[in-house]
Amino acid sequence: NTYFPRQDGPYKQNNKPRKVETPTMTEATSIKMSDSYKKDSHIQQTATGHAIATEVLPKRLLQYISDNQEEFDSPKPFRIAEFGCADGSNSLSVLTQLISTIRAKSSSKPIEIICTDLPTANFSILFDTLNPLKEKFGNVYIQASGESFYSQILADNSVDMAFSFTSIHWISQVPCFLEGTMYTPLSEGAFSEDAASAWRHQAEQDWRLFLDCRSKELKSNGLLYVTTVCYPTPTTKANLAQARMNVEAMGILVEVLQEYGIEEHKKEFNLPMVSRQRKDFMEPFEGEKPLEGVVNEFYNDFSFKVDIFKKMIESGDKEALRNMMKSISRAATGPYYKSKLEKIEGLTDEKRTEIWEKIYDSILVGTEKFYGDIQDDDYGRADYCEMMIRKL
Repeated sequence: NTYFPRQDGPYKQNNKPRKVETPTMTEATSIKMSDSYKKDSHIQQTATGHAIATEVLPKRLLQYISDNQEEFDSPKPFRIAEFGCADGSNSLSVLTQLISTIRAKSSSKPIEIICTDLPTANFSILFDTLNPLKEKFGNVYIQASGESFYSQILADNSVDMAFSFTSIHWISQVPCFLEGTMYTPLSEGAFSEDAASAWRHQAEQDWRLFLDCRSKELKSNGLLYVTTVCYPTPTTKANLAQARMNVEAMGILVEVLQEYGIEEHKKEFNLPMVSRQRKDFMEPFEGEKPLEGVVNEFYNDFSFKVDIFKKMIESGDKEALRNMMKSISRAATGPYYKSKLEKIEGLTDEKRTEIWEKIYDSILVGTEKFYGDIQDDDYGRADYCEMMIRKL
């Protein structure tokens, strides 16, 4: 393990907070924090558009229908569930292809789509995004559930196909406070072994719980497709630089909280996120205590670059690249920090939005020195994995 101590002074200048431009009051009050997800979630949308999700899933769906033809020919609705739906923008293209595949086999088969996320998700945008599917295909019914996917949400044996895109890196809770980092980075030397053990245990327990809940909800032969962030082995130079940035960012965040007189809430700002690798995902299937009743049909590591990053690299616009990194960070963590700020008493909505914006602007300034460790080829690179799980 490598210890990544926070370097002094990225956010401070002459031992005073460095001035960071924040929105004016008018700009701040006009910001709808969760509404920016679609605009900022470039990596999530690219991962969803990966060839497996857009090509193999429809083919696997056809095989499922063929294997369960009698059930498919019944008047029962075909039920699709998404776990961690956000605002629906990441899954629209996949849902469109899946429904098209079903319609090719039956023009009138009822189709139910159940989208699940935490109660804080923006379900209004979700329905605005997905409701056009009802008019386009007919006999399509879209529902939503505001519950954690670390619980059983749907009835036993009721789901034909389920999927989760870029969601399960979120764990159910912060097992213990990490003083020097925002969440568990690639190298765990930045905090104690006891803390590292607690986070590893939480991640393992939650992944098993997620699979156990989905296995109860799926019908026999039902399918669960998962794609999410997965760090490669061995880690890359860019991965390690990002881990250092993560340590630095926590120190900057605490300084922003200090500036606004709310430092006592810093323990609430650890992100319940984990960095997993292949061995972690496969442990419930290949470990000493494999889960019963489910099998992993395939597992695949892949990486990609977001097209908008490629264009920025070609243009040589480093400032645009930095702003894009801020955008991606905001898409990944913005709703969580928003929910934490909303729970702090004594802050107006305008002040919460101002603090929220300043956190990201400050981190952008304070972590610039690490960009030299991220080679141009690594800008916009995302390391992911995907797996298809079937209930026996």
